[in-house]
Amino acid sequence: MKVLSLWQPYGTAISLGLKTIETRSFSAHYRGPLAIHSTKHSPDESLALSLKEPLIFEALLKHYAPFREAIETATVREGKVPVPLVWPRTFRHIFPAGALLCVVELANCLPTTNTRSVFCCYPKRDTPLERAFGNYAPDRFGWVLECIQPLPIPIPYSGHQGLRDLDPATEKRVMAALKGKA
Repeated sequence: MKVLSLWQPYGTAISLGLKTIETRSFSAHYRGPLAIHSTKHSPDESLALSLKEPLIFEALLKHYAPFREAIETATVREGKVPVPLVWPRTFRHIFPAGALLCVVELANCLPTTNTRSVFCCYPKRDTPLERAFGNYAPDRFGWVLECIQPLPIPIPYSGHQGLRDLDPATEKRVMAALKGKA
């Protein structure tokens, strides 16, 4: 099994099934099980920018209870929805960090642009929300994710940049957690 580290809220969005294409600057020849890892630290500007996107904000509000509860609490405390500049310090703690979140099947990897692009091959995934979650600029690749299996409880893990092999002991823990969930 391989592992891929992502900043938040993108890892959580994948584990919730809201994001089914991960865009990267590099292609992957690997196909098979892929553990999704949330980095220990996500840049504040990344979290603020993603949550400023209305489609992402609304999707997380609807599908991710800790985010919804944090918004409700902050709104009551401040009398309004907090402004985007304070979002990182207000919401960083609600997204799991430094942990494995789910296992997906990396089914395909295609360019983001050209006649054989990811959306030409997977037109049903060409939605405004999917586009909001990714960077579909030229010279990038869409990693098509299927069979999303969220872990019942995130498993602490120290990740690395790039696509890596998951160590055998951690892979055993992940598989046991998924079997125990069934």
